[in-house]
Amino acid sequence: MIAARIATPRPLHCERLKLAPTTRNAEKQKETETQEDLLGAPELQTPPQAITQPHSRAGFLTRQALSPVPPTIFYGRPPPSPAPSPPASPVYAHAPDSSPLSSVPASPVALAGLAPAAVIAPKPVPKPTAKPWIPAMSAGPTFTGAGTSSAVALDFLKDVRLSFNARGVTGDTEKLTEVGDRFCHGTPADVWFKGHMFATWADLQKDFEVRFAGRKAIVKPKAQLLAELSGMRITVAQLAAGPVLVGGEKIAPLIDFHERVKEAVMNAGAEKESEGVWAFHTALPHTVKLSVGGVPADWDAMLTALEKVPEDAADVEIEHHRQRSAFDATIARLNQAMQNVRVSSANPHVQLTTVAPAVVAPNPANAALALTTGAGAGGARGAGGGKREGIPPGTEAQKVRLHQIMADGDERQPPDTPEGRNHYATQITDWTSRNGQIPTESVAIYSTGYPIRPGTAPPCSGECWRCGVYTWPLHKQCPTPPVPVLERKYHATCGTWFGRIHGPPAVVNVVEVAEVEGVPWYGGEQAQEGGGEVAAADF
Repeated sequence: MIAARIATPRPLHCERLKLAPTTRNAEKQKETETQEDLLGAPELQTPPQAITQPHSRAGFLTRQALSPVPPTIFYGRPPPSPAPSPPASPVYAHAPDSSPLSSVPASPVALAGLAPAAVIAPKPVPKPTAKPWIPAMSAGPTFTGAGTSSAVALDFLKDVRLSFNARGVTGDTEKLTEVGDRFCHGTPADVWFKGHMFATWADLQKDFEVRFAGRKAIVKPKAQLLAELSGMRITVAQLAAGPVLVGGEKIAPLIDFHERVKEAVMNAGAEKESEGVWAFHTALPHTVKLSVGGVPADWDAMLTALEKVPEDAADVEIEHHRQRSAFDATIARLNQAMQNVRVSSANPHVQLTTVAPAVVAPNPANAALALTTGAGAGGARGAGGGKREGIPPGTEAQKVRLHQIMADGDERQPPDTPEGRNHYATQITDWTSRNGQIPTESVAIYSTGYPIRPGTAPPCSGECWRCGVYTWPLHKQCPTPPVPVLERKYHATCGTWFGRIHGPPAVVNVVEVAEVEGVPWYGGEQAQEGGGEVAAADF
């Protein structure tokens, strides 16, 4: 079929292919010579098999190299010669033309074995040479010296020294140059640095500390720090509020309180001090106080006891607080709702009357304290409600016994000192160990007595039975925290049974008045004797 296609006459427009047969032959001949140079001598080659096909037009010569593509006739411009194959592929050669009018396709020839190509190893790349490390100024802090505290100035100097040590800067010139660059332009520190020609780094440090770190901060006296430490409080409401956020972490309120107290103790340097321990222990929540136990000897022991308090120690007290808070909130909502409620009569013709508020007469000045426990319990907690009862009258034997206890208690009342307050706590512990099994309302105070808080007045001295300070008559707004319930009962019983036998002395004048018509201080001669002698006041 191929031969038939080649011998088929072509149209006249193919005449143009004859115009340059010699040029095409010269190009093919040049290709052949180039391939012979690559393959070796001609005698080593096997003569290719030539196939000559006659062409219908004289002078038309077609040469086609053998290739995977079958020979064909191209209309128009012939395709370019194929590029030489790589050494690993089969090599094809073209034989010289045997006839100017014939086409001789070449056949594949088996060539002699070629030497294997030499493997060219890549040129080794030299490793980069490390450059020597040159110390450079780190991006550290800057300093202005305007309104800065001594602590800030010392911290800046410390950061500069750390930077020098980390980078191995030892020369005075390098140190002075770098620290000068850290002073902000135009600031007091920059003006100070430029106004002094420092020769060494040590001279700069010494003058810097005098100029910028020589201000002394105000330090609280130790007594004030101890007072603030003793006044630190934690309430049941704070315990019920739940964890607190400190430094991005949630911790228990009691642990946070312990950490704050610990920091205050360290700031005051009061680890071995006992000042304020008793007041701090007294103000703790009841369940926490029970877990701590008795009053510790010093603040170090107090911190240790607080650290050992379990986190669930105040759960019962917290639950009571939440219930009470919920009840108070309910009452507040009801009161708010009742303010918006309009009450009207069923009969519009009935005239409404306004009820006047009840007027409660104040208690007399010498009235006994209305107790909420024991024999004085009454009111809402007593049977049937009503007015609370006072202290019941005692028998002569009970009065004699109570008078002896009161006399001994006056001698045993500790002074208002740290040691005295610790002794008072010990007295309460001893009293509880002897009488703690008796219910509070059943305690016979005339036979047991009770310790007296340091700094308060003794019984029967005109003291307030609630707080124990010198006041007469009794007052409602006590300036100090109240004493324990049993101590109040002890004050009230002694004051009711014996009166004001320990009251402060009163200054009186002895006056002699001549009566005129039976009416004293009315006319006549009046004589006054005495210069203000002191007489005992027996009320």
